[in-house]
Amino acid sequence: MTDNTTELSFLLKPSPLAGSGVFSTHNIKQGVPLLLFADDQYRVIRKETVVEGSLLHTLCQTFAVNVADEYHCPMNFNQMDVGWHLNHSDTPNAVPDESRNNYSALRDIEQGEEITIDYRVLSPEEAAEIDTTLSVPIGI
Repeated sequence: MTDNTTELSFLLKPSPLAGSGVFSTHNIKQGVPLLLFADDQYRVIRKETVVEGSLLHTLCQTFAVNVADEYHCPMNFNQMDVGWHLNHSDTPNAVPDESRNNYSALRDIEQGEEITIDYRVLSPEEAAEIDTTLSVPIGI
């Protein structure tokens, strides 16, 4: 287990959870900060300015954090840090700090394991989306 992470610690690849995911390239100890973002900059897009069904709407629905009447999303969708690809899990192995910009290992993470977070800690809107999704029977 290592005591730090670098830009070489994570790899994007297809996820069994959804789309692409972030995977560890080496073992990581519990409590170690995860270098998932180059900086803590993001842009805010007001939901009222996004046309439903547009490409921007799809990108915001896929990658942005839903906060009240805003989307918090990458500065540039063509140059996203790996952290924007984190998938949700009810049993996550990573947790954000109070700023929700920095993450650390919630438990030991094995090489090749997908890094996941609980979206419900990001905002009440994300929690509502997860809770609604979980309450819909599969196949509907």
